[in-house]
Amino acid sequence: MKENTNYTELNERIKLLEAENAYLKRLLEQAGIPYAYVAAGPDTNTAFSPAITVEHARLFFSYFWGRMDVYAKRSENRKTGKAGYFPQCNNFWRYGVCPKAEGARVKCMV
Repeated sequence: MKENTNYTELNERIKLLEAENAYLKRLLEQAGIPYAYVAAGPDTNTAFSPAITVEHARLFFSYFWGRMDVYAKRSENRKTGKAGYFPQCNNFWRYGVCPKAEGARVKCMV
């Protein structure tokens, strides 16, 4: 009997949330703000608050223009959860080519 009561309460909550959602969509429409529903599931890229635009991508890729040995590597901060990319090359940690392989603490100059 308790499960049936819980089910009824959840259905009522869903109806309230759907009504609130419809109200908020109407407010956006009245204000002239477009609303786009994205049914892609949970956002897996929450570390970046602004959306990555075409201009952002072009700027990033322009750093590597013409370099076939350089690519981007993704890194995530475990404490903050923020993610980012940094340049990486095919010679990274290769003995005789990369100074880091011999233990030098240098910044990669790709």
